[in-house]
Amino acid sequence: MKKQQTSIVKDAANRKIVVVREFDAPLPQVWEAWTDKDILDLWWAPKSWKAETKSMDFWEGGVWLYSMVSLDGAESYCRADFKAIVPYKSYIGDEGFCDKNGTLRTIFRLCTGEVNSAQRIPEQR
Repeated sequence: MKKQQTSIVKDAANRKIVVVREFDAPLPQVWEAWTDKDILDLWWAPKSWKAETKSMDFWEGGVWLYSMVSLDGAESYCRADFKAIVPYKSYIGDEGFCDKNGTLRTIFRLCTGEVNSAQRIPEQR
């Protein structure tokens, strides 16, 4: 397997950050890693934290409510609202920190999809 690269482009003028990562894996496996709660819980949280899904309804209009738990037991809740899904191609969602009931405090937009040098995924509002 080749080494994977992540590129991060900051666009302060438009208040955007674009993160691009190519995976050396079959598309169905990558899609499942982003859309299956059991797999997401294995990798989503930062190092020394773990993700714990409370509920996940992966469809347009669905919500993923989860927490990230630190080694010392501190817990931060997060919520993702799925806005648009094109299976095995992309999804767009709003995500942010929330309380344990899912009430959002901050929001950012996440767009996944096929990206190459000729194609970028624009933010859609």
